[in-house]
Amino acid sequence: DAKLHPDLFPLRAVRATALHIGTQRPLRRAKSFVDFRQRRKFGRLRNAPQFQRQFSKLAQQFLEQAAIGGNPAAEERMGRSCIEGGAFDADCAKIWLQSAAAQGRVSAISVLAWLYVREGSAQSLAEAGKLYQTAAEAGDFAAQNNLGEFFETGRGLAKDPQQAFNWYRKSAEGGFAPGQFNLARL
Repeated sequence: DAKLHPDLFPLRAVRATALHIGTQRPLRRAKSFVDFRQRRKFGRLRNAPQFQRQFSKLAQQFLEQAAIGGNPAAEERMGRSCIEGGAFDADCAKIWLQSAAAQGRVSAISVLAWLYVREGSAQSLAEAGKLYQTAAEAGDFAAQNNLGEFFETGRGLAKDPQQAFNWYRKSAEGGFAPGQFNLARL
């Protein structure tokens, strides 16, 4: 039996009634009605602020446990949570993203490169160029576009218009709109 909210009538009573009638059709109809009422009630509960806070805390705990356990997707999500929303903590993000990137998580490599670009120093731009190169070669369309920009402007890497064109083209062929724009602009 499915666990139902106490306000809803129990499924056992519906099943007993259906079996008493001697057919399965009323059972299926009653069960779908119960499921519909349960989903509707859950939908109202899900939008309640206390439910959202409780669910958010629980989800954060599970995410942290997975990240501490070495799950690269969870590590990336933890890194992104350090830089998204109200607070911006680049050091926290780097710790999580470097761990995910070391395990080959391409999107984490790209976000880590973006963090290095934000720093703006020559050394951090060179590191961002290397990271974008790694992510671009792995097929990340945004990284391909950003690498093309690095080659076009000479920021972080040696200026090379042919390489810029090639990376913009790869990004554009993947359907990435900024890559298509930059390719048309060249």
